[in-house]
Amino acid sequence: MKNGFNTHSNISITDVLGKEIYQLNAVNAELEIDISKLMNGIYFVKLSDENGVFTQKFIKE
Repeated sequence: MKNGFNTHSNISITDVLGKEIYQLNAVNAELEIDISKLMNGIYFVKLSDENGVFTQKFIKE
């Protein structure tokens, strides 16, 4: 997963049961999150910054 940020952002990945799998605070960064070690399943990535919160479901196969 890849995305760029222009502000201070909080990124988290949770599984379908709501268990937090990954969490990171990023400041003015472009980053890649390696999801290759996640088990196959449904996950949610949540990006939050001063502009709001964005949540997206993704499926790891």
